[in-house]
Amino acid sequence: MEPRVPFDFEDGADSISISGHKFIGSPFPSGVIIAKRSLRDRIARGISYIGSLDTTITGSRNGHSPLFLWYAIKKMGIEGLEKRYRHSLETAEYCKQELAKIGIPAWTNTGAITVVFPKVPEPIKEKWQLATDEATHIICMPNVTKKQIDEFIVDMVNEKEPVASMACN
Repeated sequence: MEPRVPFDFEDGADSISISGHKFIGSPFPSGVIIAKRSLRDRIARGISYIGSLDTTITGSRNGHSPLFLWYAIKKMGIEGLEKRYRHSLETAEYCKQELAKIGIPAWTNTGAITVVFPKVPEPIKEKWQLATDEATHIICMPNVTKKQIDEFIVDMVNEKEPVASMACN
């Protein structure tokens, strides 16, 4: 059995977040954040018409998000969620290795499914809809395949070649 990745409140985390649309597969943007009570209480506000504290970040709740997430989690179970995670982790490692093969340094945090690497050219960013600021990252969600990573790598190589040939002239 692999050693446990330190990824919990017991390990010193203050909060844990999960993207419902990226990891679980929700058809609309959603997420869950679990925080220590002391941190949650810092944003809590009394809401008179519900007679309770509002501890949501946006001050509003979408009732469909928790229902969808609950259903997906119950349907997949722990084994299904772990299978999705293992696939994503394997794909992220594959992406990192394939980028390294073409001379692009890439990294991930331990146990993470996000691959970070230097900023890509605009055509690649637009085609693959990559989040890019100072660096670019790919989130290897459960629906991302090695075939897609291979296609991305081909595009990266093809984008580099014209620049290299122009430099020789």
